[in-house]
Amino acid sequence: MSILVVYGAVWGIIAPINALIGINDEYKRCIYGVLVIVGILIGIYKIAVPKQIVVKIPGTNTKVTVVVEDLLSFQGNKVVPVNEFFDAELGDHVAPHSLHGQVITHLYGGDCSRFADDIDQL
Repeated sequence: MSILVVYGAVWGIIAPINALIGINDEYKRCIYGVLVIVGILIGIYKIAVPKQIVVKIPGTNTKVTVVVEDLLSFQGNKVVPVNEFFDAELGDHVAPHSLHGQVITHLYGGDCSRFADDIDQL
């Protein structure tokens, strides 16, 4: 959609100029090619997924940075949702493929008792 918006905007500028001064056919093809390329490039830029977003919390000096990357390899504080009982055993209550299960598997090497000990210390 962004590509078409840019294309239409640039076309809206070029068409009146062509009508007023008249551009020969050779240049029209060049202008059209440039128009298509610029439209595609700007469209791709506008639809690209940002690497991070910073959100300022109104009324405070707090900023929350949302980063697109592997949460488990990120150095720093992590917030991971768990069930209300903070289950530590992989299986019925903690699916191994859930984020909770991946924390136990990757950050604790699958050592459920060490995870439970860390939770109990909180």
